[in-house]
Amino acid sequence: MGNKSGSGFYLSKSTVAFFTLLFAALFIAFTVFAVLYLRSRTGFCNFAEEEESDKVKPLNCTVVPTPGRQGIWDHYRLPTSLVPINYQLVLWPRFHPESPESTFTGDVNITFQCKNATDVILLHSEQIEVTVVELVRFEIGTEAPQILEVWRSSLYSYLVINLNETLTENSIYVLRISFSGVIGNSTGGFMKMDYEEDGRNLSVITTQMEPTYARTVFPCFDEPSFKATFDIHLIYLPNYVALSNMPAIIIWKVTTFNTTLKMSTYIVACVICEFSHIEMIEHGNEIRIWARKSAIENGEADYALNITGAILRHVMDYLNVSYPLTKTELVAVPEFPASGMENWGLIIFHEDSLLFNYSSDTKEKRRLICSVITHEIGHQWFGNLVTMNWWNQLWLKEGLSSYIENTFPPKLETEMFMKYNDIPDTVRLFHSDTYPFSHPLVVEEENLKTTNEINEAFDSVTYHKVQYVFKLYFLSEFRVSRYLTMTLSRQNSQNEVKLPASVKTIMDKWTMQTGYPIITLNTSTGTLSQEPFDCYTKMNCGDRHIFNTWYVPIEWIKNGSAQPLTWLKSKEGTFPEMKITSENDWILLNANITGYYRVQYDALNWNRIINQLIKDPEVFLSLFISGILFLSHLLPLFIREVILSYGIESGSFQEWEIIWNIFLKQKDNKSDYSDELLFALSFSKEPWILNRYLQLSLNSSIFESHSVRQILMWVAENKIGTPLVWDFVQENWEIIKKILNQILQFFSKFLNLLQNMTVM
Repeated sequence: MGNKSGSGFYLSKSTVAFFTLLFAALFIAFTVFAVLYLRSRTGFCNFAEEEESDKVKPLNCTVVPTPGRQGIWDHYRLPTSLVPINYQLVLWPRFHPESPESTFTGDVNITFQCKNATDVILLHSEQIEVTVVELVRFEIGTEAPQILEVWRSSLYSYLVINLNETLTENSIYVLRISFSGVIGNSTGGFMKMDYEEDGRNLSVITTQMEPTYARTVFPCFDEPSFKATFDIHLIYLPNYVALSNMPAIIIWKVTTFNTTLKMSTYIVACVICEFSHIEMIEHGNEIRIWARKSAIENGEADYALNITGAILRHVMDYLNVSYPLTKTELVAVPEFPASGMENWGLIIFHEDSLLFNYSSDTKEKRRLICSVITHEIGHQWFGNLVTMNWWNQLWLKEGLSSYIENTFPPKLETEMFMKYNDIPDTVRLFHSDTYPFSHPLVVEEENLKTTNEINEAFDSVTYHKVQYVFKLYFLSEFRVSRYLTMTLSRQNSQNEVKLPASVKTIMDKWTMQTGYPIITLNTSTGTLSQEPFDCYTKMNCGDRHIFNTWYVPIEWIKNGSAQPLTWLKSKEGTFPEMKITSENDWILLNANITGYYRVQYDALNWNRIINQLIKDPEVFLSLFISGILFLSHLLPLFIREVILSYGIESGSFQEWEIIWNIFLKQKDNKSDYSDELLFALSFSKEPWILNRYLQLSLNSSIFESHSVRQILMWVAENKIGTPLVWDFVQENWEIIKKILNQILQFFSKFLNLLQNMTVM
């Protein structure tokens, strides 16, 4: 209950009761009027109860599963006999921040065309109750078949509507369905997110339809290839704001949205909230950033607004394809289940992926926000405008959006991205792409039948592998915009961009098989050869690989100078220019991991590289991105620790201080690499350096209690450091005892917590 007002006038209880009842009656009357208005606005979509007609007999039904029946509903893909044209969708969520359960009701009129005669209508419907189903024919004066029964096939979440006769080929029909459901707080569908602001408990209603959650909100043809236009109407309480894919036509608090472009069900979206927004106009496109009122007031949406217009403009210029909508709205939702979702015109983000606090957030978070916004805006073309036929081609939208994500942010935020490189991501992808459960970019369609199987396709291989293949091999020349105007399968441009084969031929090698090659160079003969990396390591090979050689672009350096790009097109090839003929010659392939492959050299070249490192390591550092910082980001943990530890052990105080300063910077940036740096610092062979390290460990402004204990253990494991630690502990026992007590208190509280959890 809010505070009483200090001024104003007062009414008697009877007067208040009268006006309350009057308001309630007016609200109910208005709501009924609004629903009737929405139904009448659809013209031919009036409900049968309002007509004196025997052509349509409404079926009031409670749909129940019917096991054991066989038919077209046993296949994971919808038949292509019916194609949706338009959805007239009315949604009415009932929710309250204090309510444990929120519900919604809805009506949908689906206009569809019959491509092939059939007496079964198949739709997706899951976790919603269907109460009314009616069928009418679009053409006036012609009859539609009668509905015999409506039942649910649970295997692939189908609503099955059996008719007494077949639908007429090429004719258009309208299917009217009333339904209801529960608003959840899970990872998809209609969701209610609760949050607190200014001492009030508030809620926001949002949707997440990808990949197959639209069917939990309304009955539909829930496959990406079944595109249609949508007319969306939302009914909601007067203190809320309603958002959807298209600009609104507001009629009090029943909001009708303009008809969408033709699109898939998985990018249908709506948000009902008490948010505020900031806005700007960019090339005639209205851009709005919505968020909690306090976040808007604190300026946390300013960064997103400042860069969104620039990102949109860049993508349009880069692809040479205009943005098809007149507005773009970005919404920051507390606890949204994804970092971002690309719904056309209404992109929904987790708060952490959109809001930036200039006074407290790090540059790393700003870089993340810039990347996520670019990725989701890339989807407005890749996925929304051009859509894959089925989820086994998911790489076409996710991979290409990841490619777009990496083309522009470095230009927009030059300083922030200058020290960042995606080599660590490449190395992680190398690791995951050799797992037994890895998969090709193009998965067999039969392997993605259920929602769980489809969800599993959203993995690092799908998101990241294709961007390396595209970005690093030829699409910088090929231009991604061509994908929007023609299919890759018909594109043959080897003469234009100097490729060794057609785009399809090259891409099939990379998309149709798992893994990546290891390239072996024999510098005595100038021979390059390739084989799958997991076969080279004798891991997970077996029947997994029916080895089909990749087309591999080889970027290489000889004696510090970049050489012309070379293509390895077969299992083995000889390149005379890669022979070592002088005792000073050395060769590096894939120096900055610009290609998606690993490299192995013969002993001769390894020795030449080692000699060059001893003689003049600066030659190599100039080839890489940022010297020692590059090494700290490049390799799997065990290699990184070995390199850093060996460098400290064999180096002087200069090397020790370099790593120490890197640690201080990364600590301020809350980096993940701090522990490896601290571990390496304990390997010094100089007693005075180790003593200095131990003294620094007591600086409470740098280290927390647990770090002190760790440093003591690491230095004690060093033979030179063992006696130093013993003397240090004796000299500083009172301080160390307090630190140990703090650690013991922490563990005591932790054990008590575990015990309480066990009792519960």
